Amino acid sequence: MLTRSAYTNRSDLRGLFPRLNPIRSEISSKLLQAPKAKTRRPDFVVRGYGATHVGCKRMANEDSFWILPKQSLFIVADGMGGHAGGQIASTIATHQMGLETVALLNTFEKKLPADAMDIFSILKHATVSANHQVSRITDVYPELESMGSTLTSLLVYGDQAYFSHVGDSRAYLIRDGQLIQMTEDHSYVQELVNFGEITAEQALVHMRRNLILKSISRNSSFMDIEPDIASIKLKQGDRFILCSDGLIEHVRDADILKTVLENKSAEIPKALIRMANSSEHMSPSGIGTDNTTVVLVEVGKKRRQR
Repeated sequence: MLTRSAYTNRSDLRGLFPRLNPIRSEISSKLLQAPKAKTRRPDFVVRGYGATHVGCKRMANEDSFWILPKQSLFIVADGMGGHAGGQIASTIATHQMGLETVALLNTFEKKLPADAMDIFSILKHATVSANHQVSRITDVYPELESMGSTLTSLLVYGDQAYFSHVGDSRAYLIRDGQLIQMTEDHSYVQELVNFGEITAEQALVHMRRNLILKSISRNSSFMDIEPDIASIKLKQGDRFILCSDGLIEHVRDADILKTVLENKSAEIPKALIRMANSSEHMSPSGIGTDNTTVVLVEVGKKRRQR
């Protein structure tokens, strides 16, 4: 949607929960402002596009995403815990992940050369910080104690793409005409697949496919939550997709790949969301049964080295 300035689908929380209103706290007022700190530009030109939709069944959209093009940081979160709780959890998780990642990058860049940066530790610390902020809100507002969120981010730094992942939102790489899943779902059905109890195809229609085993939530605050973190070296022409499970529920990998290959990058998020909400891609639960969020990241030409 926007590529030149930070873009989020959550600009204001005031209408989400009138009585329990974290927007009035010092936490939320800071969260909803884009970071001003500058970070090193990646070796490649990077553009991002995002879209989200409530779907055909839900009353509210509990997904959040944040595109920070100046820092080449892209984040998707899928909230849970009721309409207000889910929206608040995903908003806090998304924004705290972004703010903390940028702040840490800015701090260490003043002290270290690019090849000495520990991006894995930065992303882990930012994830723990996001978990702490969500837990903090539930301490102040016990009525929201069941809220939580997935959290999946992509940071392009130097000539690498770094992924941080908690929950069952996903990150994909599209390279050389192939769709490669870069994250593994923290879900009950994925565990069944890993142990050989069911196939990946059976997992797509399993009755407990929406049960996740790890999330950003109060339940994770008493342990050092461990996000999955990985990296891959970039190639010009790479494209990445971050998405909530609303897309996976309805659109299969082959159709995702076909849509990416046949559309311009700016059009892909909305095209995939239309598919997720179409009768042609009805899941066992119905048509457009979940919120769907898609962020597309495009890797362009390599920058000239000064």
